[in-house]
Parts: sequence; C-alpha cells; structure tokens
Amino acid sequence: MSEKAHWREELLASGLPLESDAARLLVSKGFRVVSDFKFTRAESGVVRDCFVQLLAGTSLGPSDPDQPTGSLELVFECRHRSSGAAWLYLSDPNPREKSPITPGHTVRVVDTFSSFAVDGDATVAFDRQLPACYKGVEIDVERGSVADVEPSGGLAQLQYALPRVVVEIISRNLTGPPGRNVPFLFCPVLLTTARLLVADEGLSVERVKRASELLELAHEVPYLTVYSDYGPDFQSHCQREFGALEALERGDDTLIVERRRAAHYRSDTELPIAVIESLMAADRHWLHRLFTQFVVCSEPQLPALLDAIQQVAASAIQSRKEV
Repeated sequence: MSEKAHWREELLASGLPLESDAARLLVSKGFRVVSDFKFTRAESGVVRDCFVQLLAGTSLGPSDPDQPTGSLELVFECRHRSSGAAWLYLSDPNPREKSPITPGHTVRVVDTFSSFAVDGDATVAFDRQLPACYKGVEIDVERGSVADVEPSGGLAQLQYALPRVVVEIISRNLTGPPGRNVPFLFCPVLLTTARLLVADEGLSVERVKRASELLELAHEVPYLTVYSDYGPDFQSHCQREFGALEALERGDDTLIVERRRAAHYRSDTELPIAVIESLMAADRHWLHRLFTQFVVCSEPQLPALLDAIQQVAASAIQSRKEV
C-alpha cells in the first residue's frame, strides 16, 4: 500500500466512519443520537474518563413526544476491524433451565419507576431468535492471528457504561413531569465490521487441526447475544454510580410511584425504593439482570437488528397496564 493511501486505512481503523454510518441510520429510524457518551471508571485506584461511541434514544407510543408511553435507549460501542477479521463465538453449552443467559434480559424492560406494569415476558421472543453465546475471539485469517482483545474489550466498555445510562433514565423518570414517568427499555450493542461466526456443535481440538478454513468449524450469523459476567471491580463501580440515586430515594415523585405500585404488588422487592437500595448495594440479582447480556452485530445487519428491537419494544409497551 502506498504511503498516500495509508490514511484511508487509518481513518477506517479509527472507527469514525463506522460510527457515522450507525448514527445516520439511527436518526433515519427516529432516534436522537448522543456521541461519545461519557462515564468514569476507576483502574488501579485512578479514576479516568471513558466513553462509548453512541447513545441513541427514542420515545415509544403515540407520535406526540409530549405524551410517550415508553422509551427505548440503545448503547453502542463500535469496533472497525480489518477485512480479514472474523469474530468466532461459542454457543452456550448449558441446558436452557441451567443457563446464566435469561431470555428477556437482552432488551431489558424496567417499569419499576413508573405507574405502569409491562408484561414480564414481553421481550423474550427477541432472545429466542438469536444465537446465545458466552465467549468470543477474533481470528484474522489474513494475518494468521487470534486474540480476544476486541470482542471482550468492547463488551467491557459497554458494561461499565450501562450503570450511568440507567442512573440518568431513572433520574429523568423520578424528577421530570408526571406524564414522562414511563417504562423504559434499553439494550447494549457491540457493532463491528468483522464477520460474526458461531462455532458448530462439537468444536474440538481435533476438528480444528483437520480444518482448512473457518467455515468448516462455524456458520455465519447476522447478530447474536452474548453473556458476560462481572467481577468485584464492576460491583464497586455500580456502588459508585448508583450512589447518585440516594437523593431520590425518598423524593416526592418516588413516593408517589411507590404507593401506587405497593397497592398492586404483594412483594416490595420490585418497588422503587427497594430497587434503588439494591442497586446502591450492587445486589447480584439486579446486576445480573441489567448488565450481563449484550447484542453483537455485524455492521451490514444493523438495519435488520434495529427493526427487530423496535418491533419488540413497541410490542412490550403495548402490553403495559396502569397500576
């Protein structure tokens, strides 16, 4: 490659064109887009600023933005990879009843901070349509390299961004006009130009030794869900982020929703104050429910993915009932 042409490869590698394509598509589908959504992360005792490339939100329900029936937030981390790159994922080997992957937890529905209840299985169908995976690596067939830095690094970036996203939505719900106190849905998406492959059942050391090309071991998919657990550092991160909700815990708007939902639910575990306290304590139930499942999407398939997410989100909001 000539030195004059090298800038093109560097510009593509920066991810800026990929981010631009995604932002333009999101706007065309009715989303408002925020670039470089920032959050803080402590590493080795040092707090530093980080960001994910895009935060995209839209109202759900009637076309009148002043009377939404719900909201949808998508969080994007964009990773441009070389033309020879493929991300190979392993399918979850567990039987469904023992899997840590929970259908309905990829496009999350949170109605706790509103006066409405949404069908608990409203987004399960979305997960059932996607391959459920738990680990991935990048294989560059042109360079002959294998590494997990980009797939795992992208998921980590999304995971650490999500608590601040949730804090901002909850704060908006509990401090804004009563008419905007509505259920919200959110979903993190790792967008890449790499091909996405899911390993065929029975992938083994011997099969890899005999294979001459990747497609002998795996099949290509447009997008998939992946489970990524967290560790003690993320728990501490959540405690710091959700500490911002303490001021809202006994606020007037919170208490109004609390009383309405208390009349509808027998258990207080799903009531606003209990959930806020659980989030501030980095409770395992809520961290697993909100921050461990992600969508990985191949860039050409983003339009289809957005259609699928918007469809399931609209269906979920249609199921809402006032409490």
